[in-house]
Amino acid sequence: MKKTTLLFAVLFTMSLYAEQTNGIVYVKAGATGAGTSWNDALGDIQTAINVARANKGAYKDVWVGAGNYAVSTCILLSDSVNVYGSFAGTETGTTERAKVAGGKPWQFVNQTILSATNCRLMESSKTFVLSTVVDGFVLTGGTGTGTQLNNSGGAIIIRPNLTLQNSEVKNSSATGNGGGVNMTGGSVLNCHISSNTGALGGGLYSNTTLNVLVDNCLIEYNTATGTNGAGGVRVQGTGTNVVKNSIIRGNKATGLPAGAISSNTATNSFINCIIVNNTGNSNIYLNGGNLINCTVANNVGQVVMASATAVSKLTNNIVWGNKTDAAGTSNTGITSNTGNTAVIITNCGISPALSSGWTQSANFTLEFGNDSQVNDKGPGFVAPTTTFWGAPTTTAQTTELEASNWSIKVTSGAVDKGISNSDTPSADIIGTVRPKGAAYDIGAYEYDPNPGVGIDKTIFSYKCYTRDNQIHIEGLNGGEKVYVFNTLGAKVAETTAGASKVSFNISKGIYLVRVSNQATKVIVK
Repeated sequence: MKKTTLLFAVLFTMSLYAEQTNGIVYVKAGATGAGTSWNDALGDIQTAINVARANKGAYKDVWVGAGNYAVSTCILLSDSVNVYGSFAGTETGTTERAKVAGGKPWQFVNQTILSATNCRLMESSKTFVLSTVVDGFVLTGGTGTGTQLNNSGGAIIIRPNLTLQNSEVKNSSATGNGGGVNMTGGSVLNCHISSNTGALGGGLYSNTTLNVLVDNCLIEYNTATGTNGAGGVRVQGTGTNVVKNSIIRGNKATGLPAGAISSNTATNSFINCIIVNNTGNSNIYLNGGNLINCTVANNVGQVVMASATAVSKLTNNIVWGNKTDAAGTSNTGITSNTGNTAVIITNCGISPALSSGWTQSANFTLEFGNDSQVNDKGPGFVAPTTTFWGAPTTTAQTTELEASNWSIKVTSGAVDKGISNSDTPSADIIGTVRPKGAAYDIGAYEYDPNPGVGIDKTIFSYKCYTRDNQIHIEGLNGGEKVYVFNTLGAKVAETTAGASKVSFNISKGIYLVRVSNQATKVIVK
């Protein structure tokens, strides 16, 4: 995967790491101890959770060592018992867990893999009173069978005050809602949700009366089979669902309505999202809901305004290169219910041009050529997919999608075409503060001509050095974001620190290394 494809603003949405003061229960694959230490570890996760909550008012955390754990009965999570995985079995803190160098937040060196046999993998059976975290797991093979909501939430059910973070949810299925994840509240942060199948919401389904947050996630290659589903994400309910800073790609719906996302109420928002190469009758289905600073490109299916009365706001979006079928027969954009004046479309670059109707302001037509400089120009993506539309169907197409880069060039028609208001985000998908020019850029990315400007180059409190075609940075805290830029200002590498040191394999040249608001120049010889 090209390193610029998936970019996480962890500086703005940090993972949760609660300091444990009541103790820890340890688990190792195949162990037979009492759980008092790594050398005296238990062998079963559910037993460890039960031990951790035995002393009410002084619940412990559960730390699970690396390995493969067969799960034949759904693991019941417990209020305020945090469960962390992917330990080597020697650590004394959660931030000591080794991360893959240059990898994503969910990529640990020592993985804890939970594999299901005819069951869901984890669930919270009720609303938790206190914030509770599940962190550092690979959940695979779930089938949605647990203590409740059977046939939904293939891998996990998340209720209010539960956060799933730095984890993978994959290869799970449900005949009901949420092939991978089913939510009635809570958060999903820094997660990879991939190759799941469900009726409504192939990857993730949320129906809440409270609040749901999905942030900094990669949601890809999921499938919805139901008539009202969405391959990637389906959100509904009287509460507020927010999906932001995420990539939703390569998903598909075999029924109706949407390959990528479906929203069924006006209180839902998708912000700073990259929604590309999905396949469905539509790619986005809005029966109410908001699309703010998103990049919607090269999908099969239109953006459907599904209601004649529901409120929707579409602001600062790029909608470009979407087709009616995988052969690219016809172009399509935003359609349906043009008489609904509660649909407000503002400062969007759209191709083909908008029809008359809805409530419109300051929209414009992007040229079909990516790098066109005529009229209002093309979108100027750095490296979009170019050989196919919709979800990939071959290995070559999958490789192309994973190497794509949807950030924009200085010549993009998206530069300085946006608006700033109470709905628009103050930073883009990678945390670049908006605006960098005369106005906001539209789409998920803000073009930054000087990525080092606005940060302190006089102080760099980390150790940074080069050796053997690598850049090494030491003295980091877990969760800190590290970026590497070349002399042209292009970001060439990034990672989230899972330990005190990170390293990048990199070619010879001069680079700017940025951590938080500090930066330093390094030379790789």
